[in-house]
Amino acid sequence: MQTAKDGRKKFDGIGGLKFAAIIFMFLWHSPVPKPPIDMGGRLCEFFFVVSGFLFCISRFRSADTVTLGSVVEYMRKKIVQMWPVHLVGFVAGLLLLPVGDWFLPKTLVNAFLNLTLLHSWVNSQYVFWGFNGVSWYLSSLMFAYVFGFLFLKLMRRVRHRWILYAVVFAVRYAFEAIPIHVPDLFWNVSAHISPIARALEFALGMLTADLFMKIDAASAKPMPRVLGSVLELGSLAGSVLIMLWAHQKWLRASYVPMFCVLTLCFAFDRGILSGFFSLKPIRWLSKFQLEIYLFHVLTFNWITYRYPLPKQMLIYSAVLISAVVVYRLLLKRPLEKLVDVCTKRILHSKPKRINETEV
Repeated sequence: MQTAKDGRKKFDGIGGLKFAAIIFMFLWHSPVPKPPIDMGGRLCEFFFVVSGFLFCISRFRSADTVTLGSVVEYMRKKIVQMWPVHLVGFVAGLLLLPVGDWFLPKTLVNAFLNLTLLHSWVNSQYVFWGFNGVSWYLSSLMFAYVFGFLFLKLMRRVRHRWILYAVVFAVRYAFEAIPIHVPDLFWNVSAHISPIARALEFALGMLTADLFMKIDAASAKPMPRVLGSVLELGSLAGSVLIMLWAHQKWLRASYVPMFCVLTLCFAFDRGILSGFFSLKPIRWLSKFQLEIYLFHVLTFNWITYRYPLPKQMLIYSAVLISAVVVYRLLLKRPLEKLVDVCTKRILHSKPKRINETEV
């Protein structure tokens, strides 16, 4: 774990692990042979735990001074960062539809929900997977950030946070389990998409960050690298074995504590894997993880030709990389500036840079 110039901790191990997870997500949605694991679902649980962890690390000490204005400004900055790439993905998905469908009422309603990042609240695959099938993640993540500010207040008022962890996990489990046994309940929604389910996972990641901060503050010296390597390799190998063994046996909620342990082990940045993820090329590539995530499914949807698998994967990878490069070089700055100016005028606030690792 390194320290940035502004005094913040840099979690290169977690950042690199998250980048590797996004590459695995790309492979999971590709035509390559798949392991007997719902890798897409497990990676999304991991993403929300990590996002909650990083959010808590950056906001915990200022939780008592949070105001409605500061929350609005934080969300504005997130929109400036994420909405432009979401917009490009939306347009790419729209162009895949027949032109005659563009102005149908259902398309227009779906477009409104998608562009306002409300689509993960609608329990319809046509809506939450519309245009760009992975953009529901941003919709649920935006709610998780708002929920996170409220949860920070609660954390600061609860002394025994392990009890809070147990309660939040129980609620998350029940949210998914009860509709299975009582299918007629009104909240019978997709636990994979639901902003409420994902916000609870986000909260469990926040509580994991609280545990990390306590361990880190109580440590007189850094963790030995041998121990750090054992924890990283053991938690990663254990997670893979559990996913293989528990496939189609466990509910999604059951995997969340496992990813909390994995995140905690990598947070210390004292193992061999964290050392690898701390290399400059890996840290540089990690800067593009949002674009890779939001563009990768569109890449598969745009390319309909079928080639032998190795050649096909090379084409997919080349198109994805090209899309990321074009967005970064030509579209990112002007779109972010436009969104920044528009949101600033609406809210009458000054823009500030934010920490991209929290996404």
